[in-house]
Amino acid sequence: MCKVDIKSLLEGRNYPEAGDALFEMMKDSVEANERVVLNMEGVDSLPSMFLNASIGRYLEDFGNDSLRGKLSFEKITAQQAARIKVY
Repeated sequence: MCKVDIKSLLEGRNYPEAGDALFEMMKDSVEANERVVLNMEGVDSLPSMFLNASIGRYLEDFGNDSLRGKLSFEKITAQQAARIKVY
């Protein structure tokens, strides 16, 4: 299992860079047949620039079924979950 602390991932990076880094982690985990858990604690916002470069790119490359089977969230707020669900 690959656990990613999104708040730490965002530190020192702009949103597209952080999104690219998350995508690479997710891709490596999928190729290793591991689950990816995104820890959302302390994350204030999820801008499109971040989501496009990470989850959006993942969906394009691996599809929706893979996303559902390999990606989960922890410490996610209702607002964050709604944002991701709409996205």
